[in-house]
Amino acid sequence: MEIDRIFDLEKFAAHFAIIDLMNGYHAVGFNSFYYFNPITNLIEPITREYNSLRYSDGQINNKIMIDDKRRTSGAFLNKLFQNKNFTEQYLTKLLKLSDKKYLDEFFEDVDADLSIQKKILYRDDPFYIFP
Repeated sequence: MEIDRIFDLEKFAAHFAIIDLMNGYHAVGFNSFYYFNPITNLIEPITREYNSLRYSDGQINNKIMIDDKRRTSGAFLNKLFQNKNFTEQYLTKLLKLSDKKYLDEFFEDVDADLSIQKKILYRDDPFYIFP
């Protein structure tokens, strides 16, 4: 059975690209959460943040998952990263999500909602600084 009959490869590609770009590797492995979508009959990742981009860690200096065999050594990740369709989608997502123009447009689109959420956050922690 092929892996794309079980897992939503597009969503997993975005999931792992976000983890790579946010240095959120704590969300891989035992800390992963998944959802079985009853409409598509596919398993989807639930992407979440885990200590990503902390100032105390300095600049990110990690290999991306596709180049770091210790991160993809498990059977599931190994199978994903060996799938050509998944790998193409993952690399495409990495490029898209790290593109300055895309990010500028994204933050412009979410600016109003982000401002509301920041006000809530600053009410509790007025000295918080986003990395």
